[in-house]
Amino acid sequence: IALGNHDLDTYKHGWIYDINESVEIALAYEHRFQMPQIRPPIRELASLKGFTTSGQPTDFVPYEYGNAYYSFTFGPSKHIVLSSYSSFREGSLQHEWLLSELKSVDRSVTPWLIVMIHCPLYTTFKTHRREIFITEAQAIL
Repeated sequence: IALGNHDLDTYKHGWIYDINESVEIALAYEHRFQMPQIRPPIRELASLKGFTTSGQPTDFVPYEYGNAYYSFTFGPSKHIVLSSYSSFREGSLQHEWLLSELKSVDRSVTPWLIVMIHCPLYTTFKTHRREIFITEAQAIL
């Protein structure tokens, strides 16, 4: 399971809320699913000013580790699940963790490397084509 935009949980009071509010993101996602966590989650309150009126974030959110991104090995395959909504810019926690994970894979033991992320790297959907989660992923990944 990869963190998706609906898992950010900005829904509050029927989408009617004060734009100056802050919300605790991914609360249900963190409690409903049990992923092989690297370490406990780091989640800060996210300002609703950083979200569109439909609940889409306009920039990366303050959510690291926990269920946000993780990896596991299953037979001859290493699975790496990334968070589209946590920063993966160079030097970020997720970026550094990803580099470490990739370096640790022994391809003679686990020849299959599978990387998953919620937002597609390429899309024909014009509304999402220029979102930061796609453009940054294309540049870095």
